[in-house]
Amino acid sequence: MTPPMKKKVRDVLEERWRQSLQALHPGERERLMETVPRVGEYYRALDAGRAS
Repeated sequence: MTPPMKKKVRDVLEERWRQSLQALHPGERERLMETVPRVGEYYRALDAGRAS
C-alpha cells in the first residue's frame, strides 16, 4: 500500500469511528470517554479545533 492509500484508509476508519460515537446516547459516550480517557482527550481536542 502506498502512503496516500494508508492515509485514505485511516481517514475512512476515523470517520466511521466518529459516526459510531455520535450514534451513542450522550451518557454512553461520556461513559466511554471516562473508561478510555485517552480517547476522550483526543476527541475533545478535535471538537475544540473544529469549533475555532
